[in-house]
Amino acid sequence: MLNKKIMFVGGGLMAGGIIRAMALKQAINPSDMLVYEIVPERMKKLEEDYGVTAVGSIAEGVAQADVVLLALKPQIALSVAEEVKAHRKPGSFLFSICAGLTIETLSEAYGGDMPIVRTMPHGFSQVMQGVTGVCFGATCDDEVRQVSRSIIESFGSALEISEGQMDIFTGFCAVGALWVMHMVLPLRYGACEAGLTLEEAMDLALENLAGTVDLVKASGEHPRVVCDRILEPGGPAVRALNSLEKNGYYAAVVRNVKAGCDRATALS
Repeated sequence: MLNKKIMFVGGGLMAGGIIRAMALKQAINPSDMLVYEIVPERMKKLEEDYGVTAVGSIAEGVAQADVVLLALKPQIALSVAEEVKAHRKPGSFLFSICAGLTIETLSEAYGGDMPIVRTMPHGFSQVMQGVTGVCFGATCDDEVRQVSRSIIESFGSALEISEGQMDIFTGFCAVGALWVMHMVLPLRYGACEAGLTLEEAMDLALENLAGTVDLVKASGEHPRVVCDRILEPGGPAVRALNSLEKNGYYAAVVRNVKAGCDRATALS
């Protein structure tokens, strides 16, 4: 169990998912998760559901915290910097999940002596899965790195990347999850057109996705190899794959991912 106090500056969807995961996994004493959230109903729910400690101000929380977990929109994240700098506990570090804010920008706002950890969770923290991209500022020592990894591994796994790759990671993860969800919808409607009910089609689509992920991971092989092994000459699968190719599926996915990455870069 992590023997640190974490101050969540913001208790929205992503922060709430991390809090939930850490509480369910018993990665930290719930009362050691301090939260400041401006929406009273959201704050009350986090208290009731997970036993976190609500604080009345950012200053009150950061004065006690070993880790300041920044979970705000980028423009708001910079506006609270002075309050954090004025009241933060000596030796604490900043753990940011704010999209687009570079280590340099955060360091300028929060002070060069405060170690900065920049992360981008994959979005699956609520189900304790997914990969979080992480990069460390120059002043991050071994303890900061270890604590950061402990936090991340409570709701998934960590992938250390260079900061130059963070926009690509952000764009790919955001687009990738949405693309998969949007793939479920036409699978559902296509199966319904073929004769299944919408409920049956949804169940099968989700099971297909989950089973495929497990199959590829278990095999350790390239997806193309696994795919080729499933195909039968003249069968329905090869006909469907050829139809996908004819309709430009692969090129559309590549353009979609690239568009997300380009937008993430533009926003940073």
